[in-house]
Order: sequence, then structure tokens, then C-alpha cells
Amino acid sequence: MSIERNALIHQNVPCPFCGLGCDDLVVQTISKNVEVIENGCPRSILLFNSTDSSSSSEKNLIEGQEVDFDHALKKAAEILVNSKQPFISGLATDVAGMRSAMELANHIGAVVDHMSSKGLFNNLLALQSDGYINTTFTEVRNRADVIVIAGPAFANGFSRFFERLIRPEGMFVDTKERKLIVIGEADTDFSKELAPGQTVETIHCKNEQLGEVLKGITALINKGHLQSNDIGGIPVDKLRLLAEQMQAAKYGVVVWSASDFKFSNAELTVQSINTLVKALNKNTRFAGLPLGGNDGIMTANQVCTWQTGFSLRTSFANGKVDYDPYQYSLDTMLDKKQLDSLLWISGFDSAQAPPVTDIPTIVLGRVGMAFPKQPAVYIPVATPGIHHAGNSFRGDSNVSLRLRKLTESSLPSVHKVLDQLLENIRTL
Repeated sequence: MSIERNALIHQNVPCPFCGLGCDDLVVQTISKNVEVIENGCPRSILLFNSTDSSSSSEKNLIEGQEVDFDHALKKAAEILVNSKQPFISGLATDVAGMRSAMELANHIGAVVDHMSSKGLFNNLLALQSDGYINTTFTEVRNRADVIVIAGPAFANGFSRFFERLIRPEGMFVDTKERKLIVIGEADTDFSKELAPGQTVETIHCKNEQLGEVLKGITALINKGHLQSNDIGGIPVDKLRLLAEQMQAAKYGVVVWSASDFKFSNAELTVQSINTLVKALNKNTRFAGLPLGGNDGIMTANQVCTWQTGFSLRTSFANGKVDYDPYQYSLDTMLDKKQLDSLLWISGFDSAQAPPVTDIPTIVLGRVGMAFPKQPAVYIPVATPGIHHAGNSFRGDSNVSLRLRKLTESSLPSVHKVLDQLLENIRTL
């Protein structure tokens, strides 16, 4: 840890940039410069440290031309007022920002969908179909003795998963008793991530065959007969051994990241995971742990759900709330040319720019954002957890992190911009 002179040190800083919601970072600030100096992962180090406080990065733009904040806000209001079907997406913000986005959507009749909702809906569609038995990060750390990683669970980050959940001693389990089973195309040597005494077993199959492999294990647990000698290239005898290991667990957990299931009908694979967990609970205790939560998606979905009774992909057109997970995705409505304006919110990561489209696009984005095509309006915003306090939901949806203000910024929060935008719209 390198501490510079005149630096202000912040202990136990919560990180809003990943679904793990780590809250033990040590961060130093010197004026407006921010640096993670302890307990950071590559993603947190990049996004905390990439604070650009230069005046050139804080310009409000209309079609690439610098304007003042009031002119940018007025232009954005005009676009939305004249839009027949506006769409609000990105939605990478904190609770206050999302609440304001929902209020705006209700007033202008917009559709709301998060930039990363495809993975979320791989889980939600399975939940809505059959339900599931899920657990929390705390329960995994304190109780789990068998952890099954299904598919590429760490392709999207979560690099401190083992450090935070698997290696530490639990309240009700001996760390040395933990066994890791990896099923899929994993090419990572997870043994390097484990504590002394912990073991790992890797079972190779194609990720798109993961669902049928898990169904085979479920059939064996239910005393069913498999007519094939192998499933997904895995011998049935091997699957039977896996079934026995899972049934012998005192508290087992299946971990997956649905956003990394890059194949069609991925929700059916999640459904297979849920079915396996239910079968295991007939004789032991097992639960699921879906990994997710980057770019504030859990926050966006939680706020949308408690304010409307529905998850994301909800429309406020025609003066009523209408939920449709297929019709109201951003990709679908862009492909079908069913929207004529887009408000894109990306307050965490400047790399998350809006899709290139011909429709007027308004961007509330973190400083440093680059655009292949200049949006109609760009308003730079402050970053929650760096420039202002706020609240953000962790990936297991059970804990709301209290984000802290670490340094000053002249930029407004998403919440304040959206509230002022709505005021402008009401005057037009």
C-alpha cells in the first residue's frame, strides 16, 4: 500500500461497480484524484481511478457542440416532449437516480430497460416459470461445504468471489471441508484460488450442453434411468458420482452467471439449475446463487419492481403500466423501429456508451465517454460512490450498500439532472 503525502485515506469503502458489492476497499484521495490502494480488483481499480476532473471532460454537448447546462437540458426536454415512443435505458445509476428515471418514464410514457437485462431475464424467466431456491453471499461464506460452478461464472468479473466467499472461515463450516466442482468449459486453474485443504474438480462439457448435463444429474438423484452412456461427453458413471457428492453436502450451492450464457434459450439452462436444486433439497440442503449486478442492474430492477409491481422491460405508454419481457427489450424495439427517442443513463462506466442508432439520443454519462456517433445531447454526470453518496443493491439483491462521497465534483447527479429535466418538460 502506497500512501502519498497530503492524501486523505478512506477505509471500508463500498464498491458500486460489481455485483459482489465489496465494502472493504481502502481509497486515497488527493484533491479530486481518487485511487484504490488496498483490496481492489481490476474493475474497481479502473473505475475508481478513472476520475477525470479536467474542465474539457465536463462539457455539455448538443450534436457535439459545447453548450451550457440549461441549453442542453432544454434540448433534451424538447426531444422527449416531441417523441411518440421514448425509451429510457442504460439505467446505470443509484437508487435515487432510478427513482427519478421511473418518475420521468411515467410522465412521458416511456419504456424502461437496463443495458444488461438479457442476463437478468435468463434468470427471471426461469423464476417466473418454476420459481427457485436461492441464497445470499453471507450464507455461502458461512455455511457452504460444496460449491458447484455451472458454466463460465466469472467471465464478467467477480474476481474477488473466492477471496470474499470461499476462502474465509465460515461460522458453521470448516474452511478445509469446502469442495469446488466446476462444470462447463472452464479453462481456469481454480485450485490457485482456494484455501489450504479445499479441493476442486473440473468436469468439461460445452456450455450450451450444460442444461442437459444438469438434467441428467437430476434424473439420477430422482432414481431415474438414463438410456445413454454419456451426456454432453460426460460418462453416466461420472454423473452418478457427481450426484452422490452433491447429495452428501451439508449445505451445497450452485453458482452461475446467466449473462455469460451466450447461447439461445439460456433461460432453459437456468431452469435446469433450479430443477436440480429442488431435487437435491429432498435429501439435503442446497441453494442457487446467480451472479450479477454490474452497472447497477439489481438496483434498477429493485426500484422498478417496488414502484410498479413488475420487473424491468415495463412500459408506461397509454397511461398504464404494461410488462412484457419480450416486446419491451431495447434490442427488440430498436430492431422493429418502434421507438423514436432514447435516453441513455450510464453513471458508472464511461465505456458503456449507447447503441449507434439514427434516433435522437440523450446521454447522461460519466465523464470520458466516447461516442462512435455524437448523441443529440450529452450531459456529463457525477458518479455515485465517488462524487456523491447514494444507495446501490448488491448482486444477491438482499443488501443495499450505502455509497460514500469521496471527492468533490461540479457535476450534477443523475437524480438531479432527471428531476430538472422533468421540470423543463412540464413547462413545455
